[in-house]
Amino acid sequence: MIISIQGVRGSFHEEAAANIFRNPILLERDTFDEVFGDCATGRCEFAIAAIENSIVGSLIYNYDRLFKYNLHVVGEAYLRISHCLIAAPGTSLYDVKEIWSHPMAIEQCRAFLATHPAKVVEMDDTAGSVRKLMDERPQGIAAIASARSADIYEATILMPAIETDPHNYTRFLILSKDPSNRPSHLPNTKTSLLVRVEDRPGSLYELLGMIQQAGVNLSKIESRPRVGVPWNYDFYLDLNMDAGSGLGRKLVDELERMVSYIKILGTYPQLWP
Repeated sequence: MIISIQGVRGSFHEEAAANIFRNPILLERDTFDEVFGDCATGRCEFAIAAIENSIVGSLIYNYDRLFKYNLHVVGEAYLRISHCLIAAPGTSLYDVKEIWSHPMAIEQCRAFLATHPAKVVEMDDTAGSVRKLMDERPQGIAAIASARSADIYEATILMPAIETDPHNYTRFLILSKDPSNRPSHLPNTKTSLLVRVEDRPGSLYELLGMIQQAGVNLSKIESRPRVGVPWNYDFYLDLNMDAGSGLGRKLVDELERMVSYIKILGTYPQLWP
């Protein structure tokens, strides 16, 4: 099973992959565009991409990539995220003058960073930051990453659990080029849609009303600007339903008649936990 992830061993994407798949072969990528590209071109069977965090919110550009690369969501997983301040052995907290990490991890640890007078530097990856500081051994450098990454790269944890809120979770999407490439023994519990409504008063209200009247829970809505059409927006919706069920098919049919464009991005189960 070949899985493409953003990050290296010890990253939270790698941990999510290990929880979902048995002995996966990982393609470790620096960027999400590489991950989505792997999946779109068939270099991997699945890709895993974070889509939102309970502290920071959505990774908005991954919504754009779902449409750009024409991939299908075939599952979702939630992972408890706990960040540590990590450095090379022999480094103390008082030695740290600079902290490296991925931008999303940095945002999840803003309360801690506000109390520590160190320069913060954005990097491609959390675990990759630990690997780099252990390879190069620069003075006064620490990284924000997982305890797992400290163990893998034989680094020292200076301070555990520095995330702003202890109930810190990230939602990951499991992506495939083939929409049928999903575990058939698990029920679909969610459907993700991309919709465009007419630019007129009440159009979004009517859309939401149609969902409400169907008795379907709208668990997420995200708006993204439509490139090339200023001040017009696409809406990404997560609905707690199976689009293949009688209720789901009926609602999607009704939405198709109401909106100017609709695309089912996936109807899928929760794979983990």
